[in-house]
Amino acid sequence: MTAYMRGFVILFVLLALLSYLPPGKQYRKYIRFYAQLLMVLAVLSPLFALFGGRDTFYEKMAYAQYMEKLSELSRDTQRIAYLNQDRYRTEYENVIAENIREKVDDMLREYGLGTESVTVELGEDNMMQEICIYITDESADAISVGRISVPDAAEAGEEQEVCGKVKEELAAYYGMEDSGIRVDYVGGT
Repeated sequence: MTAYMRGFVILFVLLALLSYLPPGKQYRKYIRFYAQLLMVLAVLSPLFALFGGRDTFYEKMAYAQYMEKLSELSRDTQRIAYLNQDRYRTEYENVIAENIREKVDDMLREYGLGTESVTVELGEDNMMQEICIYITDESADAISVGRISVPDAAEAGEEQEVCGKVKEELAAYYGMEDSGIRVDYVGGT
Protein backbone atom coordinates (compact mmCIF):
# COMPACT_ATOMS: atom_id res chain seq x y z
CA MET A 1 0.00 0.00 0.00
CA THR A 2 2.94 2.29 0.59
CA ALA A 3 3.98 2.03 -3.06
CA TYR A 4 0.44 2.91 -4.11
CA MET A 5 0.39 6.02 -1.90
CA ARG A 6 3.83 7.10 -3.11
CA GLY A 7 2.73 6.72 -6.75
CA PHE A 8 -0.49 8.65 -6.03
CA VAL A 9 1.43 11.56 -4.43
CA ILE A 10 3.91 11.69 -7.33
CA LEU A 11 1.04 11.69 -9.84
CA PHE A 12 -0.72 14.47 -7.91
CA VAL A 13 2.40 16.67 -7.85
CA LEU A 14 3.11 16.10 -11.57
CA LEU A 15 -0.46 16.91 -12.55
CA ALA A 16 -0.48 20.03 -10.34
CA LEU A 17 2.71 21.27 -12.02
CA LEU A 18 1.36 20.40 -15.44
CA SER A 19 -1.78 22.46 -14.88
CA TYR A 20 0.29 25.66 -14.44
CA LEU A 21 2.60 25.16 -17.44
CA PRO A 22 0.36 26.28 -20.34
CA PRO A 23 0.90 29.92 -21.31
CA GLY A 24 -2.78 30.83 -21.78
CA LYS A 25 -5.72 30.40 -19.48
CA GLN A 26 -7.79 28.88 -22.26
CA TYR A 27 -5.83 25.59 -22.12
CA ARG A 28 -5.79 25.30 -18.32
CA LYS A 29 -9.39 24.12 -18.10
CA TYR A 30 -8.68 21.24 -20.52
CA ILE A 31 -5.52 20.22 -18.71
CA ARG A 32 -7.30 20.38 -15.33
CA PHE A 33 -10.14 18.24 -16.68
CA TYR A 34 -7.76 15.50 -17.85
CA ALA A 35 -5.72 15.79 -14.66
CA GLN A 36 -8.86 15.30 -12.57
CA LEU A 37 -9.85 12.36 -14.73
CA LEU A 38 -6.44 10.75 -14.14
CA MET A 39 -6.74 11.40 -10.41
CA VAL A 40 -10.14 9.69 -10.27
CA LEU A 41 -8.76 6.70 -12.14
CA ALA A 42 -5.77 6.58 -9.78
CA VAL A 43 -8.09 6.62 -6.76
CA LEU A 44 -10.31 3.90 -8.24
CA SER A 45 -7.46 1.62 -9.35
CA PRO A 46 -7.43 -0.32 -6.04
CA LEU A 47 -11.14 -1.03 -6.55
CA PHE A 48 -10.46 -2.30 -10.05
CA ALA A 49 -7.78 -4.59 -8.66
CA LEU A 50 -10.16 -5.76 -5.92
CA PHE A 51 -13.02 -6.64 -8.28
CA GLY A 52 -11.18 -8.16 -11.15
CA GLY A 53 -7.66 -7.06 -11.52
CA ARG A 54 -5.92 -5.83 -14.60
CA ASP A 55 -5.45 -9.26 -16.12
CA THR A 56 -9.14 -10.10 -15.81
CA PHE A 57 -10.07 -6.85 -17.56
CA TYR A 58 -7.70 -7.61 -20.44
CA GLU A 59 -9.03 -11.17 -20.66
CA LYS A 60 -12.58 -9.86 -20.87
CA MET A 61 -11.57 -7.43 -23.61
CA ALA A 62 -9.81 -10.20 -25.55
CA TYR A 63 -12.86 -12.44 -25.17
CA ALA A 64 -15.15 -9.66 -26.43
CA GLN A 65 -12.89 -9.11 -29.46
CA TYR A 66 -12.84 -12.87 -30.09
CA MET A 67 -16.65 -13.03 -29.97
CA GLU A 68 -16.92 -10.07 -32.36
CA LYS A 69 -14.56 -11.74 -34.84
CA LEU A 70 -16.52 -14.96 -34.50
CA SER A 71 -19.78 -13.19 -35.28
CA GLU A 72 -18.14 -11.46 -38.28
CA LEU A 73 -16.97 -14.86 -39.51
CA SER A 74 -20.50 -16.20 -39.14
CA ARG A 75 -21.89 -13.27 -41.13
CA ASP A 76 -19.23 -13.75 -43.82
CA THR A 77 -20.08 -17.45 -44.06
CA GLN A 78 -23.74 -16.60 -44.53
CA ARG A 79 -22.85 -14.09 -47.25
CA ILE A 80 -20.70 -16.64 -49.06
CA ALA A 81 -23.49 -19.21 -48.87
CA TYR A 82 -25.89 -16.68 -50.36
CA LEU A 83 -23.46 -15.73 -53.11
CA ASN A 84 -23.05 -19.34 -54.14
CA GLN A 85 -26.75 -19.80 -54.73
CA ASP A 86 -27.75 -20.31 -58.35
CA ARG A 87 -30.37 -17.57 -58.16
CA TYR A 88 -27.73 -14.96 -57.35
CA ARG A 89 -25.44 -16.31 -60.04
CA THR A 90 -28.20 -16.02 -62.65
CA GLU A 91 -29.02 -12.47 -61.54
CA TYR A 92 -25.34 -11.57 -61.71
CA GLU A 93 -25.03 -13.06 -65.21
CA ASN A 94 -28.10 -11.08 -66.33
CA VAL A 95 -26.72 -7.82 -64.96
CA ILE A 96 -23.38 -8.40 -66.69
CA ALA A 97 -25.17 -9.30 -69.93
CA GLU A 98 -27.21 -6.09 -69.77
CA ASN A 99 -24.05 -4.02 -69.21
CA ILE A 100 -22.35 -5.72 -72.16
CA ARG A 101 -25.48 -5.14 -74.29
CA GLU A 102 -25.31 -1.39 -73.56
CA LYS A 103 -21.60 -1.27 -74.41
CA VAL A 104 -22.07 -3.24 -77.66
CA ASP A 105 -25.11 -1.14 -78.67
CA ASP A 106 -22.96 1.97 -78.31
CA MET A 107 -20.28 0.41 -80.52
CA LEU A 108 -22.79 -0.76 -83.17
CA ARG A 109 -24.85 2.42 -83.40
CA GLU A 110 -22.55 3.94 -86.05
CA TYR A 111 -23.01 0.86 -88.29
CA GLY A 112 -26.82 0.88 -88.03
CA LEU A 113 -26.74 -2.39 -86.12
CA GLY A 114 -27.92 -3.45 -82.66
CA THR A 115 -27.85 -6.44 -80.34
CA GLU A 116 -30.56 -9.06 -80.48
CA SER A 117 -29.39 -10.96 -77.44
CA VAL A 118 -26.44 -11.19 -75.08
CA THR A 119 -25.74 -14.12 -72.79
CA VAL A 120 -22.94 -14.48 -70.26
CA GLU A 121 -21.68 -17.61 -68.58
CA LEU A 122 -19.62 -17.38 -65.40
CA GLY A 123 -16.97 -19.86 -64.34
CA GLU A 124 -16.59 -21.36 -60.87
CA ASP A 125 -14.57 -18.34 -59.74
CA ASN A 126 -17.45 -16.00 -60.80
CA MET A 127 -15.33 -14.62 -63.62
CA MET A 128 -16.69 -14.37 -67.16
CA GLN A 129 -16.02 -17.58 -69.00
CA GLU A 130 -18.09 -17.07 -72.13
CA ILE A 131 -19.92 -14.18 -73.82
CA CYS A 132 -22.32 -14.87 -76.68
CA ILE A 133 -23.71 -11.92 -78.69
CA TYR A 134 -26.13 -11.93 -81.61
CA ILE A 135 -26.11 -8.77 -83.74
CA THR A 136 -29.01 -7.72 -85.93
CA ASP A 137 -30.07 -4.76 -88.04
CA GLU A 138 -31.67 -1.95 -86.02
CA SER A 139 -34.43 -1.71 -88.61
CA ALA A 140 -35.29 -5.42 -88.29
CA ASP A 141 -38.62 -6.48 -86.80
CA ALA A 142 -38.74 -7.47 -83.17
CA ILE A 143 -39.90 -10.99 -84.14
CA SER A 144 -37.26 -13.21 -85.68
CA VAL A 145 -37.94 -16.59 -87.27
CA GLY A 146 -34.51 -18.08 -86.99
CA ARG A 147 -30.86 -17.28 -86.67
CA ILE A 148 -28.38 -17.26 -89.51
CA SER A 149 -24.80 -17.21 -88.32
CA VAL A 150 -22.24 -15.12 -90.22
CA PRO A 151 -19.80 -17.98 -90.79
CA ASP A 152 -22.59 -20.00 -92.45
CA ALA A 153 -23.87 -17.13 -94.64
CA ALA A 154 -22.53 -16.43 -98.09
CA GLU A 155 -22.57 -12.66 -97.74
CA ALA A 156 -20.33 -12.28 -94.68
CA GLY A 157 -18.81 -8.95 -95.80
CA GLU A 158 -19.07 -5.86 -93.61
CA GLU A 159 -21.10 -7.54 -90.84
CA GLN A 160 -18.37 -10.10 -90.25
CA GLU A 161 -15.82 -7.32 -90.03
CA VAL A 162 -18.00 -5.52 -87.46
CA CYS A 163 -18.38 -8.75 -85.52
CA GLY A 164 -14.59 -9.12 -85.46
CA LYS A 165 -14.15 -5.55 -84.19
CA VAL A 166 -16.73 -6.06 -81.45
CA LYS A 167 -15.04 -9.30 -80.44
CA GLU A 168 -11.60 -7.63 -80.29
CA GLU A 169 -12.86 -4.66 -78.27
CA LEU A 170 -14.68 -6.88 -75.77
CA ALA A 171 -11.64 -9.15 -75.41
CA ALA A 172 -9.43 -6.15 -74.70
CA TYR A 173 -11.95 -4.47 -72.38
CA TYR A 174 -12.69 -7.56 -70.27
CA GLY A 175 -9.23 -9.15 -70.53
CA MET A 176 -10.62 -12.37 -72.00
CA GLU A 177 -9.36 -14.64 -74.73
CA ASP A 178 -11.05 -14.45 -78.14
CA SER A 179 -12.18 -18.07 -77.77
CA GLY A 180 -14.46 -17.09 -74.88
CA ILE A 181 -16.34 -14.49 -76.93
CA ARG A 182 -18.76 -15.35 -79.72
CA VAL A 183 -20.22 -12.58 -81.86
CA ASP A 184 -22.60 -13.56 -84.69
CA TYR A 185 -24.63 -11.52 -87.14
CA VAL A 186 -28.17 -12.88 -87.52
CA GLY A 187 -29.47 -10.21 -89.89
CA GLY A 188 -33.01 -8.94 -90.18
CA THR A 189 -36.02 -11.05 -91.01
